Amino acid sequence: MDFIRNLTIRRKLIAVTMITSTAAVLLAGMIFIVFSSYMHRQGSIHDLTSLAAVAGRSCQGALVFDIPRDAKKILAALTERPSVVHACVYDADGRVFALRQYGDDGGEFVAPPVGARAYEFTGGHLEVFHPVVVDGERIGTVYLRDDLRAIRAGFRRAVAILVAVMILSLTAAWCIGSRLQAVISGPILALTDTALAVRQGRDYSVRAVKESEDEIGKLIDAFNDMLAQIQHRDGELRESSQRFASTFDQAAVGIAHIAPDGKFIRINRRFCDIVNYTRNELLDRTFQEITYPDDLERTEEMVARIVNGEVENYTIEKRYLRKGGSVVWVDLTVALVRDSDGGPGYLISVIEEITARKQAEQALYESERLFRDFFENAPVGFHLFGPDRIIIDMNEAELAMIGYKRDEIVGKKTWADLIIPEQKQQFEKHWHDVITKGRVRDLEYTLVHKSGFKVNVVLNASSRFDTDGNLISTRGSVLNITNRKRVEKDLTESRQMLELILDTIPTHVFWKDRESTFLGCNRHFAEDAGLKSSDEIVGKTDFELTWKEQALLYRADDKAVIESGEPKVDYEEPQTWPDGTSLWLRTSKMPLRDSEDNIIGVLGTYEDITERKLAQAQIENLAKFPSEDPNPVLRIAGDGSLLYANDASESILSEWGCQPGQPVPGSWLKTVKRTIE
Repeated sequence: MDFIRNLTIRRKLIAVTMITSTAAVLLAGMIFIVFSSYMHRQGSIHDLTSLAAVAGRSCQGALVFDIPRDAKKILAALTERPSVVHACVYDADGRVFALRQYGDDGGEFVAPPVGARAYEFTGGHLEVFHPVVVDGERIGTVYLRDDLRAIRAGFRRAVAILVAVMILSLTAAWCIGSRLQAVISGPILALTDTALAVRQGRDYSVRAVKESEDEIGKLIDAFNDMLAQIQHRDGELRESSQRFASTFDQAAVGIAHIAPDGKFIRINRRFCDIVNYTRNELLDRTFQEITYPDDLERTEEMVARIVNGEVENYTIEKRYLRKGGSVVWVDLTVALVRDSDGGPGYLISVIEEITARKQAEQALYESERLFRDFFENAPVGFHLFGPDRIIIDMNEAELAMIGYKRDEIVGKKTWADLIIPEQKQQFEKHWHDVITKGRVRDLEYTLVHKSGFKVNVVLNASSRFDTDGNLISTRGSVLNITNRKRVEKDLTESRQMLELILDTIPTHVFWKDRESTFLGCNRHFAEDAGLKSSDEIVGKTDFELTWKEQALLYRADDKAVIESGEPKVDYEEPQTWPDGTSLWLRTSKMPLRDSEDNIIGVLGTYEDITERKLAQAQIENLAKFPSEDPNPVLRIAGDGSLLYANDASESILSEWGCQPGQPVPGSWLKTVKRTIE
């Protein structure tokens, strides 16, 4: 029926009339044809059965007396009915008694077996089996086959009549319908013309003309009432639209209407300013194209949720890419307007620029992050105290210093709870200083570790106040100096031990810088220099001491060692004092180096060998005259024989049991050789 929907109202009315008439005539004709066919079939059955009955009565004698020839003659007489094509007579046992074929019916006729039914339509033929009865006894059967040509001829006549009637009826229906349709289509077409005029001109003051009081007349009244209401509402809507347009375009925030697929439908001036695009440029784009890539997935997810009805509206912070590539932060609130069918119509987006706020938040976040990162990861302790002195935060470094967990300290203890008792009064003074002066520095405290041992620290603290001058908190940094204290103590003890050793050993020790200025010495050296303590040597030179006559010689040795970087060991040199005393010294000097192996001066030691030098001279003198030496003097050859012995060696010779010219005992010879070596 789709082809009818697109026809004009006139043609629809004519088409309905024609279809209705055709259907009625066709139905009547079909009933007529069916009834006519039925009557022809019944007539054929009656006629053929009657003919078979006549043939049966005629063949009674032939069957009784078994004369097939007479039966064939009787069957030959049936040619007066042209539609009968086959005839057959059967005896009482169903055997063919006489057979007759009329005309050419497609080949040799084979008599069918006697059927149980009196008649049957089969293969386009009517077959009749009629019994031949004599005195109540069946003596045979007559079979006739009709080709139904009379029925087919009657059907063709009926169809021809039907077609003729339909042509005449439809012609009459078309003529009558063409004239009468104007009664219905005229007012409807006039109403259509009025509606088209209203649509094209948007003039809702136009009214349709009413021509009757029927349903069409009521439709026209309703249409005119609707136009009146639309005219009234159009005025209100036009006024409302003007107010909306002014509000929409002059709003201090960005507003956009967006299709569910992201296409911009309408945008206001403020949104154009925010993203730096013109209105036409935005209308050719989607929100996806100007959304910052990292924010796109979350934005599309929220759009899908609101379209699917999971949320009524949502607010998120996101970024847009402005024309030119810069990024702008916005606070976006979105709601969905659905169409009349409940489907998604368009999205209303309200956009407020928050770039400045986000930059401030980012700066604050970075500041807080850096502070928190520094606070938590600093190698020194940090803490915050509230106005009530209670600890409100403490970093891991300080917690590790005192051995407490955060939940054991924060909100529970004060600084006074962590220090040794004798420093609590000191803390009161320092607390007063930090809240009045705003800062205290380099305060040494001793904390008590949770395990009981003491931790030495240096505290620096400052205070924070609100705009009304009320204390918010104090901030403190704590440096663990326990190891430094221990090192200082160890260094002091080590220095004292070194000084004790240097002052105790019988060697004179001194050290100078690269300019041969004394940096220090031990007690023996200070005494030789005529000083009361070793501290007095610092800053002096050899020219200021008792051996100033040898100052140039000593400084030359210093310079040689410093420049060569090689030590000068166990060399002898003289020293003369102002009173004329002369000494002999055995001196060793070596480069003095710092931790980076740079030469920063010279370290020297010496011992007084004056007496040894005098004894050696005496020994050398006696060696020239061994017989006068009060000590034993022996001369032993390489082969172990005794060559000479002075008078003082008599006790040794007596113990050895030998005289000059004799070998020295083996055990003594080994001792002598080791001594010589």
